[in-house]
Amino acid sequence: MEQIRRLAPWPVDWIDPAPAIARRVVDLAGPKAADISPVPARMIFTSGKAASDLNGTLKPFFGAAALTPA
Repeated sequence: MEQIRRLAPWPVDWIDPAPAIARRVVDLAGPKAADISPVPARMIFTSGKAASDLNGTLKPFFGAAALTPA
């Protein structure tokens, strides 16, 4: 902020928006990762196909264990 003040051609009262932006980011992003308990990742696909058909379709993208039936 000091450098910006020096470069201004006349006296200007500058307002630093960083604290307000940081608060808004926290509002939008939610709590810190340390504040929440981890949840195992889970993917659910809805196509109307049987799991064995879908498994073959997804195999090139997710590897050998693309989809394990629940």
